[in-house]
Amino acid sequence: VTGAGLAWGAAKETALFAVHHRDEWEHLDDDAAVERLRRHHRGVWDSKAAMGTLIHSVLESWTYGTAFDLEEAIAAAAPKAPLWQGREHEVLIEALGYVAGLRWFIETYEPEIVATEEVIRGETPEGVRYVGQRDLVARIGDDLWLLDLKTTSEQDRSKGAYPASWSLQLAAYRHATEIERYDDDCNLVATLPAYPIARCGIVHLRGTEPYEPLLEVSAGADEYRVFCALALHNEWAKGARTVPVVPGREGR
Repeated sequence: VTGAGLAWGAAKETALFAVHHRDEWEHLDDDAAVERLRRHHRGVWDSKAAMGTLIHSVLESWTYGTAFDLEEAIAAAAPKAPLWQGREHEVLIEALGYVAGLRWFIETYEPEIVATEEVIRGETPEGVRYVGQRDLVARIGDDLWLLDLKTTSEQDRSKGAYPASWSLQLAAYRHATEIERYDDDCNLVATLPAYPIARCGIVHLRGTEPYEPLLEVSAGADEYRVFCALALHNEWAKGARTVPVVPGREGR
């Protein structure tokens, strides 16, 4: 249920590349041209994902009061984000825009942070297991919120938002039953029962002002049922396991 914005952004950038940089592929045979565009799509995907990871790391550093050097982090990530290579200064300017938006959110809503990058596990009623990572759990006012950070370079305020997909993602995270704790070497040290979440929302970062207010999304029982149905379909489509029969529904 995740990655709708990332997929759309990568597809859009690849289409623009195909139109405006024909010299990169039109002289190639069909297979080579397709491969060239595929590599560009993968590069855009990896670069956008790297930006999201970078902003999450900034939030973690603020939460735990640790130092974080954006320039060093960008240089370290560049080998796995091909479109950053040779453009590190431009990437830094873009990242600073997202950081400013994140700072605005913190100063405006004054969240009391409970957890960041929290690994969760769950199992649907049909027996499909899933794992995820919650960006942020924080108390805002009297409520405990489950929040997800989304970065986008789309500046049209009517675009770049995917509330239906976000609702399913947050519903899955909200209904998870276990939380896993890891040490600094990524060793599992504890498995704890999940705690109740009152509200779910999106911190939507476009990198420029005006910054967007916290967006609350519905992530209750109805959304979780849809997620469970999609998870079961995905398992069936992969052919990785036998689809279980829901008890009491045999022969219906």
